[in-house]
Amino acid sequence: MSVAIGRISRCSDTSGSRSLRIVCLSDTHNRTEGLAIPSGDVLVHTGDFSNYGNPAEVASFNEFIRSQPHAVTIFICGNHERGLSPANVADIKERIPNALYLQDDAVLVSRNADGQCVAHLSTLEELAARCATAESDAVAIYGAPWCNLEFQGFYLSSRAEKWGLIPRSTDILLTHMPEWGTLDLASGVDSEGYSLERTGAPPPPPTEWNVPAPVLSDNRRLNMMDAIRARRVVVDPTAEPCATCGGTVHQNRSHWGCRELRDALSVWRPRVHVFGHVHECGGQFVEKADGCFQINAAVAENRLVPFFDYYY
Repeated sequence: MSVAIGRISRCSDTSGSRSLRIVCLSDTHNRTEGLAIPSGDVLVHTGDFSNYGNPAEVASFNEFIRSQPHAVTIFICGNHERGLSPANVADIKERIPNALYLQDDAVLVSRNADGQCVAHLSTLEELAARCATAESDAVAIYGAPWCNLEFQGFYLSSRAEKWGLIPRSTDILLTHMPEWGTLDLASGVDSEGYSLERTGAPPPPPTEWNVPAPVLSDNRRLNMMDAIRARRVVVDPTAEPCATCGGTVHQNRSHWGCRELRDALSVWRPRVHVFGHVHECGGQFVEKADGCFQINAAVAENRLVPFFDYYY
């Protein structure tokens, strides 16, 4: 099922404006079958297309992209793409050639003289010049995959410097994480992202990690997890009034967004921000008081695919 957000314009005067239909996906986690994906000009995917980022999953995602009718496809990675390295962007691009990969850079999308949708990678310098001249003949889409879950993919302990790179000429921002406090309430997790219901042995690591069998069966691994849990104070933070939500108590739900991203976007916002990560809020969108449309495109749970027409 799709979610029509409608018309979003760069400026109030849209007379003679051109438009692009943008279709949004995130958190497909290998489950693309049965998704009602609308046709459009640009398909964006904001990460967690896999469970582990192993070679088979990456190849499958590349084939999925190839099968889509959209003229331009753009993606970033998420915390589940552990098999891909942010230090080797060339490898990611080589393994997924059917889409444009963004990692702290941007794509300019426009229509050519024949009305066809075209795109080219843009440098930060080009975007800065575009901002200075108020150029409006293309839509600037900027992507950054950074996450706050330690020991998972694309993790940075501090992301403020990365968010500071976002050019102010960006029309559409793609991140995997939401900002703190917006469409980021996850069920049954605490503020550190650990399940409140987690019991028993931890799940085994992916087979492609080639962890020796003695290590997997060694009780020291299980004892270590028990010791970590024993050190945690048994308090359910979701039962307390939430300062972010004006004192609302949202039982069994906690914010899973990024505070540093919220701080960066409080200074300046793009017209549209697309993200995923929090499955429970997938398919939802909100227009902020400053005019920024925030769209959670995660389809893992709700199977809702948002799309909108962007006038520029």
